[in-house]
Amino acid sequence: MEILIISFDADPPFKGGVCTITNILAKELVKKGHQCTLGYINETDTPSTFFTDKIRISEDNIDNILIFSKRKKFDVIITQFLFVNYDLLTPLKNTHCKVISVYHSKPELRNTLFSSYLTAVIHNTNLKSRIYSLIHLFLFPLFKRYERKKDLIMFNKAYINSDHLVLLSKKFFPFLQKIIPNAQYPKLIAIGNPIVFDETFPIENLYQKEKKVLIVCNYNHVKRVPIMLKIWKEIEQDSQFDNWSLTFVGGGENFHKVILLAKKLGIKRIEFTGFKNPLPYYRICSIMLMTSKYEGYPMTLLEGQQMGVVPIVYNSFESLTDIVIDNFNGIIIPNNDKKTFTEQLKSLMRNEDRRFKLAQNAITNSALHSKEVIIEKYIHLFND
Repeated sequence: MEILIISFDADPPFKGGVCTITNILAKELVKKGHQCTLGYINETDTPSTFFTDKIRISEDNIDNILIFSKRKKFDVIITQFLFVNYDLLTPLKNTHCKVISVYHSKPELRNTLFSSYLTAVIHNTNLKSRIYSLIHLFLFPLFKRYERKKDLIMFNKAYINSDHLVLLSKKFFPFLQKIIPNAQYPKLIAIGNPIVFDETFPIENLYQKEKKVLIVCNYNHVKRVPIMLKIWKEIEQDSQFDNWSLTFVGGGENFHKVILLAKKLGIKRIEFTGFKNPLPYYRICSIMLMTSKYEGYPMTLLEGQQMGVVPIVYNSFESLTDIVIDNFNGIIIPNNDKKTFTEQLKSLMRNEDRRFKLAQNAITNSALHSKEVIIEKYIHLFND
């Protein structure tokens, strides 16, 4: 089959999880004899080297799209963005082309945060950004209404123009049906993310894991990093855990605030690695923390479990139970219950046998999210 995948023009680690999923999907499809072309909307500073055949899907590039369509038409188009202009795809379609749209988060109408604009006005050093945020503060109700209407149009267009709309979990179906009341199976399909690494941690080597706790995330308000640092502060205050340390893999805009908070809290046993490949840290760490306000289908959980790192996670997003089974391959904490989170972390750090058992289950269960399993679900859609 000739397959067009619309995504960022970049390879991992650039452009985050969507880019990673795109490359995995393309590589596995190519292995099965299919041809994959990249469609992208905007130019980037880090263009993909994996995709040798590309076409920019943009209104100002319509002439090139028409020229490209004379050379190649597609049996399947997978768009990783719902905001793509579906009309521009028409010349690229084969007679029986199937369009599959994928939404990589929880489907909701945008709920703009007043606090985010206020923070930007106070702390942003870029004058244009501060002025932009200040205008949004003064006209906040109008911008909020505009953004929600824009999202509503986007979801409806994607549903109408797609043969299948793929969400990351069946648990997200009711949220989409609030936006699009007539959205129904079989047009709605749930396909989660695959595990990423080509290696899986050997169960027999679990006893070689170090007494290290891991955080892998970019700094933003969604991740609730201050909560994790405050939890770790309580760990450091308990002398029975003096031989444990915390590793933070990640970065982001204003990440210096995380370092300043750690210093303010008096945290000593913490390593900030910056943006790095997390695989070497997954190999040695025993436990990982996640306190996000919400997530789509977090790849860091899948990565950690594949490498035998036991996750402790706030129950703050619906797809969590597709990945973590409480007290089987990880620990689920009631959302916002910092006390229970700390207690469960301490319990896991103390109880080596329990930790190894959960890690073993995490490794074994990660096969349910293997690349082979996920790619077969997509191929089933193609042939349906």
